[in-house]
Amino acid sequence: MWSNSIQQKTNIIRSYPIHRNLRPSKVVWSRDNCVVALLDFENVNHDTLWRDLAVCLSTFCTSSSPSIITDVDRMRIFIEEYMKQMSGGTARVSSQTEQEVFQLIVDEIILCACEDFTLIYWQYIHQRDKFQGLKAMEFYYKRALWHAEHALKK
Repeated sequence: MWSNSIQQKTNIIRSYPIHRNLRPSKVVWSRDNCVVALLDFENVNHDTLWRDLAVCLSTFCTSSSPSIITDVDRMRIFIEEYMKQMSGGTARVSSQTEQEVFQLIVDEIILCACEDFTLIYWQYIHQRDKFQGLKAMEFYYKRALWHAEHALKK
């Protein structure tokens, strides 16, 4: 049992090819609500599952427009179900472990927002033709700030 737990943590931390931009607009659904395709693989990169989870949760679990605010309750439900799947669906994962995962993912959401802000700033300095604008910079700034100030307190 102990070695299985170590293996699960190692699998999450290891680097995998991840989509890194999985958002609702990148998922094609069938009429019976099954995923049939994923679109837009230009951002595929080797990274941790934390990164893909953070991107998914920060886009699929938003509760406002613009989507700087993540619905923390939806996020907790997702993490709980994800952890059940990681344990084979049979074991109940401790709430302490779920809280640790939640905190790691919130940290990753903040890191992603900071990286996106930095990329847009870099575009402003070096590639003006690709610069996404000040509104995009403001969006990622506000996303990082909201998560730092609110998500971990709930």
